[in-house]
Amino acid sequence: MGSVVFENLTDEARSRLPRYPMPVLHVGQLAADSSLQGRGIGSLLLKCAAERAIEASETVGCFAIEPIADSDQAFDWYLGRGFSSLNPGSMRLYQGIETLKATVEKA
Repeated sequence: MGSVVFENLTDEARSRLPRYPMPVLHVGQLAADSSLQGRGIGSLLLKCAAERAIEASETVGCFAIEPIADSDQAFDWYLGRGFSSLNPGSMRLYQGIETLKATVEKA
């Protein structure tokens, strides 16, 4: 668990959020061995992390899940799954808990 400082958010995110640090579930790295990529393992890992973030939001309060991409390819992978850039020039992304709930329910 951690938090994101309001001033570090994009203008778009700031327009929708209160002006205090937002609690988030940090995800340092999700990865599948290169020999196993393309088989949906990353998506399963992300779903598991999303489910845990949803559980955390119900007990300790959590606004979003915040993965940290370690490459441009990983950053684009998260963007393709509905995540938004946390702040310009950063490899940090986020997706709100309400969006995660809707996504997990569809899967």
